[in-house]
Amino acid sequence: MRVLIAVVALGVMLALGAVAQAAQITSTVHFSNRSASGDIGLGYYGGGKVNEIGDAYRDFLKWEQLFELCPTNTNVIEATLKLHLKDDSKNDGYEYTTLFSKDGNSWESLGSFEVDKGIYTFDVTEYLNDGFIWLKLTDDCGDFKIKKSVLDIECTPVPLPGAAWLLGAGMFGVIGVRRRLRAS
Repeated sequence: MRVLIAVVALGVMLALGAVAQAAQITSTVHFSNRSASGDIGLGYYGGGKVNEIGDAYRDFLKWEQLFELCPTNTNVIEATLKLHLKDDSKNDGYEYTTLFSKDGNSWESLGSFEVDKGIYTFDVTEYLNDGFIWLKLTDDCGDFKIKKSVLDIECTPVPLPGAAWLLGAGMFGVIGVRRRLRAS
């Protein structure tokens, strides 16, 4: 019987240890001329084509990127947004844009930058809501294309408090004392 109790206790500890590993969540939105697909909620654009920013006056692209919620009792370690952008390669000089994210009721700038061909990475940890993040790209100068938006979120479970471990050990102790009293 002692062996059975030891095996059960070991199994519980291993199960709790397995839960403590970090989880990785990825959300992707693909943009084309006429639409966006993937993990997208509401989306708006200023004019012209969806994936071309700057082909209309004061053009913009605003979208709600959805993601699966981290399991309950978790902490978000880091959330990274990767925008796949490309200069349209026309001889029209430089392309500049600003990325915004909505924090409550106001839009906050995550930075302005020149667009070339590449992947642009932003830390968006503080802008995550329950299952979505609002994003907006504006046309500051020139025109460019967006291919996709990838949101990577890393989260870990909240560690089991020491009181729970103490309670578990106490319960095993009570069971052991009770068994000894019955045996005598």
